[in-house]
Amino acid sequence: MNSETDGGASGMPPKASEGERFDRLWLALAALITVFFLFVPLLLVFRYDTQTVSLAPGAASTATVGLIVIVRATARRMLTSVASNVLRTTFATVTRASARTFMRRLVRITVRTLFAAIARRQSEAPTREASEGRDRRSAFRPLAIGFIGLAASFRGLLWVVGDDIADQAVGGLDPNWMSLLAALPLLVYGTYTHFAARHHGVGVRFNSAADGLLLQAYFTGAGSFLPMTTDIEYEGSIPAKMRVAIWALGGMLLTHLALLAASYLTGAYPLSFLAGMFIIYAFVYAFPISPLEGYDIWVHSRLFWVLVFLPILAAFLIDLPDALVNLL
Repeated sequence: MNSETDGGASGMPPKASEGERFDRLWLALAALITVFFLFVPLLLVFRYDTQTVSLAPGAASTATVGLIVIVRATARRMLTSVASNVLRTTFATVTRASARTFMRRLVRITVRTLFAAIARRQSEAPTREASEGRDRRSAFRPLAIGFIGLAASFRGLLWVVGDDIADQAVGGLDPNWMSLLAALPLLVYGTYTHFAARHHGVGVRFNSAADGLLLQAYFTGAGSFLPMTTDIEYEGSIPAKMRVAIWALGGMLLTHLALLAASYLTGAYPLSFLAGMFIIYAFVYAFPISPLEGYDIWVHSRLFWVLVFLPILAAFLIDLPDALVNLL
């Protein structure tokens, strides 16, 4: 301890230990090895006569073609991957947006239709008893009442939803004229039902009672158009009533498709509007709840009801004009 203190006091540097000298030796050796393997090969290559190297004929072009093939394959793979990701992302986005739109539309009209059908069913018995003594020989008066009620309902709905939605729904045309078109499918549906019932030997009775008109007015004030003014009741066997309902609903679907095709060919908005109204009527009437006509199919065969309802549902979700969605 005294010698080390004396050395520091005299100003002489302390002696390096054996371990420190060994580490410095290995560091110098590593530096020499690194310099040798890094710079000596460069010097040898520089000193080498490159003029003695000659390429075989066509070797350059062969190498170029090979590089082009590799670049092309890589680019194709990259483009395929990018396109696949873009397509997958686009498809997923469109699917989510479409499903969201379809489900919103379907839930809205389904809930309101079921509510209306259940409300009509609760008041069905007293209405039927009161109508037993009425004249059954003609369907003109109940259909006329229902037609007027639906036309008034649509006209009032245009006033409730506001000018912007109303103008979009009627395509800028006369609202009174378009209200008559909105009620026209009821008369066509009554005609289909009348002839189908005669063909299958089924009695049919049309009834436009006060409860239906009040229910229609309620939905009008709520900003929704549902054709619930008129009930169509069948009298006959269950299979015969099912066949009449299938013919009537199928006729409404075919009429919708015909009007839709005509609107595509002519570009006339009233035809597109009327096609949308026909599928709305068919969709509402196809529900399997009494007094709706889908119930007459449901009680006989669930399978037949599914086969009838699915095409109507698909047309309702796909073909219904966006301008009419806000009115449901």
